[in-house]
Amino acid sequence: MTPTLFFQCFGIGILGMLLHLLVKARSLKARSIAANKPWSFTRFILDDSLGLAISLVCLLLCVIGFDEIIKAKPVVADFAKWFFAFVGYTGSSVLLSLFSKSEKQILDTIDKKTNIADGVNDDAK
Repeated sequence: MTPTLFFQCFGIGILGMLLHLLVKARSLKARSIAANKPWSFTRFILDDSLGLAISLVCLLLCVIGFDEIIKAKPVVADFAKWFFAFVGYTGSSVLLSLFSKSEKQILDTIDKKTNIADGVNDDAK
């Protein structure tokens, strides 16, 4: 893999991660508004920084190991950029669904408010 292709694939993977991050932020903001909970993009990034860092490392591992895939299947090189956009987006999606602290906080708030509205006592659990 040439250095140019390496940086292009890594950059496109980052764009895939950014795309997912923006989609996720929009969803979390809507949920936060529904829960009447203050929301901040900066707080979202800080709270979910572990998941984002893991996504970045996974993307870097894929870029570094991609030359082995190209050796086995040279035709894959023709789709490298699209592959890394996919890897960036889906990797971020999967890892943030597992490690998202922001989403958990919003869902907990919604759950508490729903329990209050339904008259469910949390102490009974």
